Amino acid sequence: DGDGRALPHLAIPTTLSVAELAAGAGYTNEAGDKAGMRDPRLLVETAIYDAELTLATPMELWLSTGIRALDHAVEGFLAEGEHPFNDVMALEAVRRLFDSLPRAKAAPDDVDVRTANQLAAWFSFTLPGASASGLSHMMGKQIGARYGIPHGVTSCLLLPHVMRYLAKKMPERMESLSNVTGGVAADRVQDLIQSLGLPRHIAAYGIGEPELRRAAGELAGKYPAEDLLRIYLSAL
Repeated sequence: DGDGRALPHLAIPTTLSVAELAAGAGYTNEAGDKAGMRDPRLLVETAIYDAELTLATPMELWLSTGIRALDHAVEGFLAEGEHPFNDVMALEAVRRLFDSLPRAKAAPDDVDVRTANQLAAWFSFTLPGASASGLSHMMGKQIGARYGIPHGVTSCLLLPHVMRYLAKKMPERMESLSNVTGGVAADRVQDLIQSLGLPRHIAAYGIGEPELRRAAGELAGKYPAEDLLRIYLSAL
């Protein structure tokens, strides 16, 4: 069809990270760091969501990538600029993920619940560039590949702490998230992660303050290294 593809590009996702909707790909480079590439040809032509095919996905992987989808929604909603369509979709994604992820844990073979999970994750990713460059995402990338932590898990470890930090900078946006989650948004996200039995502490991956200080220093720019280190240490 003239775009340089040798074959049609189809995706049948079996997690909730919605990578099938991105025009980029991430990988671990030779230095052990997370690297990425972007090309319009990486966008799929067709994505097929079949909940029955997700039943073999390990529950921790399913739920942790559900928190990754929540991370997409939250960081897209908190992104700079005006994005009214994304705001509606992101808040609905948050509402649906809070409702459906606990039901997936309680009824792992329920394909209707799995479908609800998939729809919520799809709603979360209408502002992909801003979501992927959000603070939780960037801090997660800084430690994920280097220390072998899956990206869904990095969202579990960092998202609540990043939200507490950003709440001081954008209180009105965070209030909207609190209205959807039914309480202080960062606390509600942390409670959700705990209730799903997902990882919450960076130390479980053999990482200590020296490694986190290095990660904070390398990422510093828009946010001071001291602030980033405090966020990392709060998740330790």
